[in-house]
Amino acid sequence: MIGEQQRRVDVERRVRQELERIGMYRLPTNPIKIAHRLGMDVGYAQLPDKTVVSMVSVQDGVCRIAAVSMETPYRLRFAIAHELGHSSCI
Repeated sequence: MIGEQQRRVDVERRVRQELERIGMYRLPTNPIKIAHRLGMDVGYAQLPDKTVVSMVSVQDGVCRIAAVSMETPYRLRFAIAHELGHSSCI
C-alpha cells in the first residue's frame, strides 16, 4: 500500500509540474485547454470500433485527440484527459 500511495503522490507532483509548465495553475483544469496549450487538436469523430470512445493520433506532425460525442460533458472531459495521459506528444 505504501508503494501505491507514493506512486500517487509522484503522479500528482508530475501533473502539477506539467500544468505549471504550460501556464495552468488552478485546479480543476479543462483537458481541452491543456491539449490546445500543448499544440494538439481536439475534435469529434465517428470511430470505427463502437467500444472506443476516444483516441490520440499524429497526422502530419500534429497530435490530434478524437472523441465521440457523448451524453455528458464529464465523460467527454474524462476521455480527453485519458488520451492526454497516453499521448507521446507531451
